[in-house]
Amino acid sequence: MKKKDALLLALACGILLIFGIKTAFAWKSSEVNWSSKRSMPSSIYEAKYHNTCSLVSMGNECVVNYVEHAEKDCLNPDFPAIHITTKAQHTAWLQVVRTDTADSRGQEFIDTLDKERYPEDYEKVAPFYTLEEDFYDAVSWKYTLFQKPLSFWRGHAYAVQVDRQVKTIECVGGISWGFELSYWRILPKCTIPIALTKQDWEKDWELFQAALPEYKNL
Repeated sequence: MKKKDALLLALACGILLIFGIKTAFAWKSSEVNWSSKRSMPSSIYEAKYHNTCSLVSMGNECVVNYVEHAEKDCLNPDFPAIHITTKAQHTAWLQVVRTDTADSRGQEFIDTLDKERYPEDYEKVAPFYTLEEDFYDAVSWKYTLFQKPLSFWRGHAYAVQVDRQVKTIECVGGISWGFELSYWRILPKCTIPIALTKQDWEKDWELFQAALPEYKNL
């Protein structure tokens, strides 16, 4: 190879390297797609790949359908989305979330409606996640290739029977799910859903009780 050709090749490689480094530093995760026209069921059941499993929690069957990476036109591109159902009698769902983010407010919290975005519904639902029969969730978190604000997001979703007259709550089953971020992966790694136990519920109830002081755990 002639010296001139070698110099041109080295220059081209250098330009490509610089371009690659700039691209890597500029890359960031997909943001919440609030303009998405796809429903949550569509994001899961019309996905190219979707998973389903049946798990027994606290003596009751929970059917879980989920996608590990929602498609680009969904509410939460690239992140997991989940649908949980159970035939056990229940009137609401509660969810507690734990992460290892540096922000203490995001390390452990009860997941419910955004008060600013849904003020009227918040008053009716909070601190429950939903009063609907089914549980749907689609999680998301901003990150870049070189800056991960957390390494895990873990949700504990519980189906509960609420008696508003005598102020009692009975948990009939729950599912743990979520995702992990690492420097070895571009996309989040979905945490395979597992059944929660009565011991898990008792631990999480300590957090729920602060938001529901007038209720008794059965």
